[in-house]
Amino acid sequence: MSPSVRFLGTDQRVDAILSHRAIYEIGRELEVEHAVGRPPTHPAYVLLAFAVLGRMNRSTVRVETDLLDSACWDAVRRRMETTIARHQIDLPAPSSRPPAWHHWRRFRDEHLVTDQGLNRLRSLHMEWAVALAHDLGLLRQRYPESLTHPSRERVIYGDGTIVRPIYAPPAAVRITDADGAEVVRYPSTKTGELHEEPQRR
Repeated sequence: MSPSVRFLGTDQRVDAILSHRAIYEIGRELEVEHAVGRPPTHPAYVLLAFAVLGRMNRSTVRVETDLLDSACWDAVRRRMETTIARHQIDLPAPSSRPPAWHHWRRFRDEHLVTDQGLNRLRSLHMEWAVALAHDLGLLRQRYPESLTHPSRERVIYGDGTIVRPIYAPPAAVRITDADGAEVVRYPSTKTGELHEEPQRR
């Protein structure tokens, strides 16, 4: 683990966040025009990264404190600049000063949580979330099952939790009846006796 990011979490997790193109592309689309007044200290992508690191660490206050360490913020800045250059995204460089909680709060409250901001963020996030799921081998139509009994490769839910079936299907056996036809019967969980219909859902 790099000493410069020892506070933020494992080096691999921090790098996965800061090196992914989605944060920068979404941030570019969320930039706010400022016709008058002083421009914001931090571009939108920096504030999004701050929020994601806060979610990973379960505390934006902790992230703010960690980034006050100059070596830590310098390392984060270099990773951001490297990602922007690698993907050739037209974005300004991060500020020499680290973002703080009040920067993120103002951006969130004045732009992201408005009706317009939520709709815009939802559409941008959906596109990148689906692309990331495909990169991970998920949401593949060729896999079997359905939405109520999903294959692990077809569906993810919210934070990545695998969707579970809404109920467990009853145990069933196939037997050959007196006419020679194959039929399905449902054994009783108590007696083992076979029934034509499940005894309970």
